[in-house]
Amino acid sequence: MSKKEKKQRTLKQILLAALGKAWLFWPPRLAVKKRCKHPTRAGWYVCEMNPTHIVEKLDVDHIIPCIKPSEGFISWDHYINSRFVADAKLLQGLCTACHKEKSKRENQERKLQRTQTKDTGTTIIVQND
Repeated sequence: MSKKEKKQRTLKQILLAALGKAWLFWPPRLAVKKRCKHPTRAGWYVCEMNPTHIVEKLDVDHIIPCIKPSEGFISWDHYINSRFVADAKLLQGLCTACHKEKSKRENQERKLQRTQTKDTGTTIIVQND
């Protein structure tokens, strides 16, 4: 494949990119960023998980994961409804370090859930596309 040729994107990649772009302008997300603004330092934010972390970049995270580790991917409708919550109280502003830590815990939970599912012989169908 030459440099000019681009690998064709899957429908899933296209949808996730579009949802990510829409998420940037979602009013509850913007409300969280406003809520986390540092009171005296313009352009800085206070992490809601650890208020001693004062950062320039804030990650807005769902308190309840969009894709719960215990359930896995259910459907696009469920994912979109979970991602685009109507209330800013269901979202939190985290510094990158705290967000990585929270995501790591959730991913470990997902991995454990998949392992337990394999051990019990229960079948869970996960839609990848």
